[in-house]
Amino acid sequence: MLDKISLRNIMPDSSREDLNDLETWLPVNSLIDVERLGGLVDNELAEFGKRSAKSREMYECALRSFTMPLFLIVGVLLLSACSGEEMGGKSQATLPAGTPATAAAQGAGEKEETARGHEDVPIIDESCDTGGTHNERLERARKLAGLKHDNDSLTCGALLYIRLAEVKRADPELQVEAMAALEETLYFMRVIQSLDLMGVDKRNSQRISTIGNAFQSLADAAFKTYPTEPGILALKGLSALETDGAYDVSLLQQAIETQPDVLQGRAQVRLGRMLFELPSILGGDFRTAIMLLEQAVSIDPANMQALYYLAEVYEQELEEAKAAATMRRMLDIEPDSDQLQMGADMLRLAAGLALRIHRDELAQRLTQKRNVLLSTHPELLTRVSIAVGGHGGEHPLTGE
Repeated sequence: MLDKISLRNIMPDSSREDLNDLETWLPVNSLIDVERLGGLVDNELAEFGKRSAKSREMYECALRSFTMPLFLIVGVLLLSACSGEEMGGKSQATLPAGTPATAAAQGAGEKEETARGHEDVPIIDESCDTGGTHNERLERARKLAGLKHDNDSLTCGALLYIRLAEVKRADPELQVEAMAALEETLYFMRVIQSLDLMGVDKRNSQRISTIGNAFQSLADAAFKTYPTEPGILALKGLSALETDGAYDVSLLQQAIETQPDVLQGRAQVRLGRMLFELPSILGGDFRTAIMLLEQAVSIDPANMQALYYLAEVYEQELEEAKAAATMRRMLDIEPDSDQLQMGADMLRLAAGLALRIHRDELAQRLTQKRNVLLSTHPELLTRVSIAVGGHGGEHPLTGE
């Protein structure tokens, strides 16, 4: 049987939750004893195949495709693909790093998130636009866009914003508000998509495509009308991700130079993160990323995403004391109602980073703060990855 302790030895800096985070396995292929782990996976698949006719069908499908020992990821993903099941709006794509799981977190907000089919459900339910005056619909869009834990609410909020912006193209403030909401909605949808390596959750992917196209269209039209407005410039630069796969750096830089606090620092956060993730040969620049993220934090000191990203760049630059000091600032922040999911997500990542730099006490405090947030707001997503077929269990293969 696969046991968590033996798996952790492959990547000693990982927390227990990372075992369900497929993304954490991708960088460590060269570290894995493929022959040993391949045998363990095969044994586990065989046990799984004995459980039912459906299990045997999935097992046989996996074996037909399992032509090379790519360790645990392949076994998990193939079983998921063979199951033919689709994850629902509550699916939990895990963020790139993990934190220690505690009993408090389990009792405070974790919930079983099972796979559900969506064949008969529209990608965007247009009936969610119940009508009303412009102001009534705008308030509804704002409320729905703040429910970052609920993909359906985000989708409905996006629909309302798109319709409102299309009607009020002569209102640059509304254009900026609507596009900023769409951009943030796409961010949260992509968090869910980030571990859907087999493309199982097609409904979420289609929503991303539909909303992304609308965002791009609105940005193009607004840019033609208001080519010098900083918010429009920044959002036009961010919308390039939908077609080019990367932000338009020159437009973002122009927007930041014109109005440093444009979008409350979001332009710096997105650009800083991109420069951190890109290899230097492709334009990545840690020093510039630090400058941008420090600027974002100065604009909005309660921006947990900016704080975590800044701490992560500090850690990569071997400035661990600065990384720890930056994460400690997160302990004093109480997220606004529309930033609760972001707060829970960033606290989880920060606790994992604190462990990696051997700040165990800080990691414990960050985890405790997250647990309180989850217990106070049980509707928030915990970002624990779904195992095979979305059975809701902890073990990636058996669901136990």
